[in-house]
Amino acid sequence: MPSTAILLRTIAGSGPGGLILRADVEGPAAPTRPAVPAGSGAADIGTVRIPLRGVRKAVADKLALSRREIPDATTWVNVDATRLLEVRRALGSGDGEPITFLALMARIVAVLGGYPELNASVDTERQEIEWHTAVCLGFAAQAERSLFVPVVVRQVGQLSLSFDHRVCDGGVAGGFLRRVADLVEEPFGLLRLV
Repeated sequence: MPSTAILLRTIAGSGPGGLILRADVEGPAAPTRPAVPAGSGAADIGTVRIPLRGVRKAVADKLALSRREIPDATTWVNVDATRLLEVRRALGSGDGEPITFLALMARIVAVLGGYPELNASVDTERQEIEWHTAVCLGFAAQAERSLFVPVVVRQVGQLSLSFDHRVCDGGVAGGFLRRVADLVEEPFGLLRLV
């Protein structure tokens, strides 16, 4: 049966006390949802259908494929970012533009070695785990709202890491995230990694 929006208040229930039964909704005499004139103020419970195509379709396909094929897991740790923000202010830049927190986080994450499982992927056709020598780092960012929220006396945030559980165990991911947190809290350690 094709999907049709039905206003239940337009159906006379045939069950005890006027209860609406499945037969009342699916029966041939069940009324369909009446058209609501534009600007009438009546509640619209219908569905607007928009074709999925172009960039939105490509994104939807990639996200669905990712969700099907990668059993991701997430670990997190609270981190005191007060010292990192002090370093951010101290470094600044020559043209008056501040160094972004995101740029510092990218620097911290990109220089850390010893976690090859987090820079790996699975070739499902060849049934192999591929450890990559180049680092391809990406951050998700929201344009209208910051992902970092300062709190009360210390500026504390939360870091999370999603990883492919087929190639990386929670202990490795937790160790990496703890090391990132340590460098956020004591960012002058970055100078020793160069």
